[in-house]
Amino acid sequence: MSDELRRTLIDPPQKVKLMYQAVIDLINGNRNIDAIKVSDITQQAGIGKGTAYEYFNSKDEIIVKALIYEMMQRLDEVQEILYSDKSFQEVIYCILDIIAVHFHENRTFCTIFKIWMGAYDIPSSMQDIYNEVHHMVHKNHLMRMTDRLIEIGRMEDKIGQQNRLLCTTALNAQIVSYVIYIISVTKDDDSSVSLDTVKEFVYQNIIKTLS
Repeated sequence: MSDELRRTLIDPPQKVKLMYQAVIDLINGNRNIDAIKVSDITQQAGIGKGTAYEYFNSKDEIIVKALIYEMMQRLDEVQEILYSDKSFQEVIYCILDIIAVHFHENRTFCTIFKIWMGAYDIPSSMQDIYNEVHHMVHKNHLMRMTDRLIEIGRMEDKIGQQNRLLCTTALNAQIVSYVIYIISVTKDDDSSVSLDTVKEFVYQNIIKTLS
């Protein structure tokens, strides 16, 4: 990861954190990301408008990095689980629980996931920045975490010796299917099943695909 990305994402200065939180609060308050202005961000953060340009080149950069920063906070939760003494099944369940909780309670997290799935269109000016930053995060964090998850599965003989790309594809496919269920189901839907049932279904599909 470049020094610039590390400075603004891994250990950002306090004023940058305030701007990130401002973006998150605005999105969680049902503001569309393409309608957010720099003045909205700095006013919400309680800092001067000019301060934003001391750290960022554009509004789009602030918003995209705020989204990625929020995602990385959730990845920290996942990483803690990956290096605990939990079993492969428990790790899968915990990851799915994190997704479910934040998907319902955190509109920013929901937005990030939809962008990742290609189900949320962002302005082209943001897309280029997102692609660059997300690639760096994927390379430096997501790949290592996926490797760790595969390692846990293999230590318990839950996952065979398929190549890494196949394992990653299968894991991502099941996570996406879980998210699609969460998006589709409503509280008043009589045909819905419990999340525990869905988690077990996802876990068993992972085992069937990769054992």
